[in-house]
Amino acid sequence: MLLSRLRFLAVLPAFLLSACEPTCEATCDKLLSCDEVATPLVALQDCADACLTQEQLYEQWEDGQKQTALSEYKTCVDESECSDIAEAVCYDEEIYAW
Repeated sequence: MLLSRLRFLAVLPAFLLSACEPTCEATCDKLLSCDEVATPLVALQDCADACLTQEQLYEQWEDGQKQTALSEYKTCVDESECSDIAEAVCYDEEIYAW
């Protein structure tokens, strides 16, 4: 019983973050709409698929730090101007893959 409560409490912060973070599609839409931002992915679906794959990988690894970092990255992109994104204000080399 105690173990199940501890597991619930460990998962709760990740759930709360994911409940209000931008989706991969919204993040990619923002990135691709910024002419100043260089990205190797030019199609919305390719970008969103890469993002979702990264999310799923961190979930499989149970890597809470990377899950949080990815959530923070998506939120940063959502809240930042294109010029700021182009200047790498959201960049995190630990999670950057797409």
